[in-house]
Amino acid sequence: MRVSLTKTYEAFGKKHDSIEIKEPTGSLLLMHGEPAEWVFTRDRTPVRIENKDAIRGYLEACCEPGTELLSQLGVVDFRAVKEVLLGFFEWQKQTDPGSTTSSTSASSE
Repeated sequence: MRVSLTKTYEAFGKKHDSIEIKEPTGSLLLMHGEPAEWVFTRDRTPVRIENKDAIRGYLEACCEPGTELLSQLGVVDFRAVKEVLLGFFEWQKQTDPGSTTSSTSASSE
């Protein structure tokens, strides 16, 4: 997934106005673990707790052109890149909360 940046940065002798974020692999998940977890406060407010070391590992492995560019990003651009990365780890919601099977099924008439 490509993330457009708010300004142009120079890295590896080239100018970059976007960063490509590759989908993390299962192998990376086993290596780094979950980059963030949701917990709930006493009043049931969800709060995301981030694992900074895991996020760093995923960014180093999944972002092109690489860490030289990541280290130059401003806060706004870095947060945009981080949120796209974390989006890969969000569970897809089922359309039918009671269903545990796929949505395609054969019907008998």
